[in-house]
Amino acid sequence: MILMACLVTISLVNFRYPGMPFVAAGIVSNMAAILANGSMPVSVKAIEQLGGLTTAVIRHLVLDPMHEPLTSSSSLKFLCDVIPVPGPSWSRGVVSVGDLVLLVGAALLVSRYIKDA
Repeated sequence: MILMACLVTISLVNFRYPGMPFVAAGIVSNMAAILANGSMPVSVKAIEQLGGLTTAVIRHLVLDPMHEPLTSSSSLKFLCDVIPVPGPSWSRGVVSVGDLVLLVGAALLVSRYIKDA
């Protein structure tokens, strides 16, 4: 959590750069879900929608120290890891709205400097 707070601070200090407001918003969104629940809840249903994952892999994805299964008692469910992202077996996953907002911010920042190069 301290690392995330440092990242928010860095993004706010660099707010004038393209995408940094999105980076800050994405991190704050993830922090809110984690603070409300103690760790980031992950939708097992969303993991199962990806297909091809064994029960052992699903348990590993959800039961590490930074994640927990999403339950009916989870808070701020809309900010939790509930969006399945399909792809090859090595890159499939479940992300949060905050992750997507953060990705948009990073893409805007990188595209600015690629364009200027």
